[in-house]
Amino acid sequence: MRGVSILLVGLAGCASSPTAAPTTSPPGPSSAPATQDAASTDPTERLIAVERSLIDDDVRARITVHSAGAVESTFVGALVMEGNRVALTASGSFAGTPVELSFEADGERMRGKGGARDFDLPQPPELRDVLGVSIVRMGLLHTLAMLSAGQPPDVPDSDVRDWLVVTPQPGAPTVAVMEPFHPELPSDPLTFRTAVAGEDSVVATVWMKEGVLLERQQETRFGEETMRVLEAFEPM
Repeated sequence: MRGVSILLVGLAGCASSPTAAPTTSPPGPSSAPATQDAASTDPTERLIAVERSLIDDDVRARITVHSAGAVESTFVGALVMEGNRVALTASGSFAGTPVELSFEADGERMRGKGGARDFDLPQPPELRDVLGVSIVRMGLLHTLAMLSAGQPPDVPDSDVRDWLVVTPQPGAPTVAVMEPFHPELPSDPLTFRTAVAGEDSVVATVWMKEGVLLERQQETRFGEETMRVLEAFEPM
């Protein structure tokens, strides 16, 4: 691992480590028309089910990512994951810099273009597992930030679940920091906190339907600054 808990801290120019973010509930997804998702189960099992769908199933999704506050960014693109092959494209801007990112992993090599520098490296065998877990627990923006810096996706030396330790927060207010992307969202989202490399860094809410991730909102505080993130996924 490259010795970073959240790359966004350095890229945003924030010197202090992230501290626990507040849970907020302004108007947002909770105010959007809701559709009832499948019957609720144990929060941890629901979270694992979403991760498994990103790890085991074929994934073909359009992505929309926005962040505001400590790091301003906007991306639109596509994510495809089939077996041990991954393709991620995203165009937009990160921290004021226009970017056109491309990442491809073919099972043996992984290649990135459009960031601060291009790379062509051996593909870690656990890449798909890491991406499936990190998209849910930390968000896709982290990977987009790595690619913008000309680095491959963050793959920890240990099990990704030990690096990103999640704690469901049943009954906690929904994290709704931006207008929802989807006009209708399931009425039983899951809110949780994630400790990144031991730092209680992330509070997020995910909306899913039949185990498939639809939307994710997150809040993270960097010292005195706060970053708000919306990530939306549309099957294609």
